[in-house]
Amino acid sequence: MESSHKTSVSIIVPVYNALATIDRCIRSIINQTFADFELILVDDGSQDSSGAICDEMAYSDSRIRVLHQKNEGVSSARNNGMAQARGTWITFIDSDDWVGPDYLERLMAPVLADASIDMVIGGIRYYFVRKNKYLDMFRYTENKYSLINGHGMLIRDGILKNGCPVAKLFSKRIITNNNLSFDKKISLNEDHLFVVGYIKYTTLITTVDSVDYTYFYDDRVCSLTKRKHSYDEHFNTAILMYDAYKALVIGESDKIENHTQTRIFGFQQILRALEAAVDENDFKQKFNQVCTLVEKRPGMCSGGLNFFEKALSYGIIHRLSLFSRALISLKILFNSIKKRLKKLIYK
Repeated sequence: MESSHKTSVSIIVPVYNALATIDRCIRSIINQTFADFELILVDDGSQDSSGAICDEMAYSDSRIRVLHQKNEGVSSARNNGMAQARGTWITFIDSDDWVGPDYLERLMAPVLADASIDMVIGGIRYYFVRKNKYLDMFRYTENKYSLINGHGMLIRDGILKNGCPVAKLFSKRIITNNNLSFDKKISLNEDHLFVVGYIKYTTLITTVDSVDYTYFYDDRVCSLTKRKHSYDEHFNTAILMYDAYKALVIGESDKIENHTQTRIFGFQQILRALEAAVDENDFKQKFNQVCTLVEKRPGMCSGGLNFFEKALSYGIIHRLSLFSRALISLKILFNSIKKRLKKLIYK
């Protein structure tokens, strides 16, 4: 059964072929100590019985709604959920992850105490299947960030590194008033872009000292089976990420604009593009495309670069194709050796 009354928070879970994990995910949500929520399960055209399981769970709990759509990807599913959300606040959970029983209570506590808060950010931990081990991805102390005078403190404390849409509270009002959505045209860093785009419209953000969200990481799966993004995808994302960051800190001091976090939104993006192209016959052409991009956006080669990144930055700025290609190849080889050694250690 469905209810039309306003709720405090809408939980949106995109679901696609999640037969092995969806039951665990849903049960962790319905067992929350904070009960004033609606759970929106968006079945993104699953080809297994995930959708049927969602329907069964909705039949037994009136707080659950199920939306069925043709397969259009996670961004479309999240957007569909946001459009249908009735809650004052929105939070996202992925269908293979789970949350502790106090997840919502700890996220909601700050906004119930202070109506001026625009966003709440909680911690996230990994669960590595093969190692049967938990490891913090993000952990915070309780803090408030007033953004009226800029984003300096937010940047200093590394908050922008966390581009995950999960373990956060977003205001439905801010999302609706500013027509915010996940970009369906891209499948790389679209979540980080949404988070940064949302922060642009906030004035007060709080972090909470809790790690109640568990990110399920199946490290049994060989990395070769995971989808690798193309040069074009990385190149286009580099532009989107850097421009989103610049739009956030526009007019603020050079110290902020050239902060080490600029590296995340600038240099690391173009590095991934070049890594994707390093073995291609047209590497020089693509390398020159990156060089031209950096000429137009020189800040992409700034922001707390390490020794390797400074060397590659020099190669890009001076258009040294062979030098830069050799550096990237060495980095890829080094990372491959490091991964193999880690696997041997953990066997």
